[in-house]
Amino acid sequence: IFFGREYCPARFHDLTTCPICSWAATKKRIREEMKR
Repeated sequence: IFFGREYCPARFHDLTTCPICSWAATKKRIREEMKR
């Protein structure tokens, strides 16, 4: 968790630029987040 928080705020951020989320998030989730 601490490693993740060092690189990813986990809320209200761009999933495509986050090194962890861009790898772990599904394409569907990225599309849903981009709509916000």
